[in-house]
Amino acid sequence: MVLSSFRKGGKKRVRLSFTHPQASSVSVAGSFNEWNPAAKPLKRGKDGQWTAVLALPPGRHAYRFVVDGNDWREDPSCTEREPNAFGGFNSVLSVG
Repeated sequence: MVLSSFRKGGKKRVRLSFTHPQASSVSVAGSFNEWNPAAKPLKRGKDGQWTAVLALPPGRHAYRFVVDGNDWREDPSCTEREPNAFGGFNSVLSVG
């Protein structure tokens, strides 16, 4: 995850990336899109790196990556996480 200093309408651009060369699709679902995995698909790079850029308002945002439509995963590059209702953890992104 990379936070950008660019602000548009009070929001901050955030670049998320996830490496999974075998995946057919990767999306991000979180508190910022009603946990809808179809709302923000990531784009696949040639090296199996999937990326997306989000414009998020200040605050805490919980999220997970969704691989191939049903495999929900934490962001391995995110150091902050919180327990979720399913016995796992959500990654947490703090936008200042």
